[in-house]
Amino acid sequence: MPSTGLETVLFNRVAFGINGGFVAMGAHGYKNGPLLPNDGVSTFYAMQGVYGPDGKNYAIWSFDFSYNTRGCSTCQVFLEIDKDPGAGVDYVRLFDLTTLPQYGASGQDAWNMEMTFITAGIYDFNPFGASSTAIRLVGVNGNERATSEITVNVPEPGSMALLGLGLINMGAAARRRRQR
Repeated sequence: MPSTGLETVLFNRVAFGINGGFVAMGAHGYKNGPLLPNDGVSTFYAMQGVYGPDGKNYAIWSFDFSYNTRGCSTCQVFLEIDKDPGAGVDYVRLFDLTTLPQYGASGQDAWNMEMTFITAGIYDFNPFGASSTAIRLVGVNGNERATSEITVNVPEPGSMALLGLGLINMGAAARRRRQR
C-alpha cells in the first residue's frame, strides 16, 4: 500500500456517530517534514517561515484531517478555522467536506495555510509572524456534534529556541535518571 504521508501524524481523534465514525485533526512539518513538538493531544508548536525548495512558498507546517461517517447519510463534516489567530477565537467555516466529490462520506488529507483556496478572501495567513491558529473538524448529525480541534502555535523565534533548549534539558535529565 502506498504511503499517504500521514502514518506518523499524531491525531486528536474523537468518536462520531453510532457506527464507529470519527473526526480527527493533526499537524506536521510541510512535505512530510519532521514531527512538530506537541502536548500529545491537540497543541502543536511550529517555527516561522516557508518551505522554499518546491517554489510554492507554503508555511513550513501543515494541518491534517481525517474523518469517516461510516455510511451516515445525514451526517456532515465541517472544516473550520480561526480567521484571526492574533485576537481570540473567531471560527469561519471553510468547507462541508462531505459535499466535496474527492471526499464524500470519508476522507483524509494534509493542507497548508498558504494554499490559495484557504487564503482567497477568507484568511490572510502570515507564515513569518508569530501566531496561534485554531483549526477544527466538526461532525454533525442532527443535534449530535463531535469536534476535533487542534491549535498550532508559532512563537517568536527566541521563544522557539528556549522551547528547544527546554526539551533538550528534559531529555538529558530523564536520561540521567534512567542511568542511576
